[in-house]
Amino acid sequence: MVPMSITPPLNSPLEVGLRVVFVLSSAFPRAFDLDALIQLDHALLHTGQNDGPDSIHPELPGAIGELAVKRDLIKSGIDAMMRAGLIVARPTNAGFAFLASENAAPFVSVLGSTYAENLRARANWVIDQLPEPNEASEEPQLRALISRWISQNPATGAGGTDD
Repeated sequence: MVPMSITPPLNSPLEVGLRVVFVLSSAFPRAFDLDALIQLDHALLHTGQNDGPDSIHPELPGAIGELAVKRDLIKSGIDAMMRAGLIVARPTNAGFAFLASENAAPFVSVLGSTYAENLRARANWVIDQLPEPNEASEEPQLRALISRWISQNPATGAGGTDD
């Protein structure tokens, strides 16, 4: 028998993919590209530093470094959730945008752990902070909002502004 390699669940494609499903389910029927999902996942984990509910994970110094290593992990998570039928890819002029499938909302609604409830609340809060989807300038506004969150986050090492 060939030994099976087991991936730890924390910071795995499974965990990250589930967080993306929560974000996309909260945003349905909106779709986001990979770059936006990386930033939204960061915002989801650091809501407490952005005038939202307490952050779901403890704040650590240098958290901005997460963004640099997250791309491949989130892409793997998206791929896993697409195979599970929870995320759909839609071609756009710039590549692909991802949205929750029709199965995503029923799936996340049956997850009843405290962690799942916390994810749901924070995903809803993050999506509620975004500009309205019918605004022509939604993408630049989304990027500006998340950039502001990151620059104001004391754990990122980026400092803040003295406005």
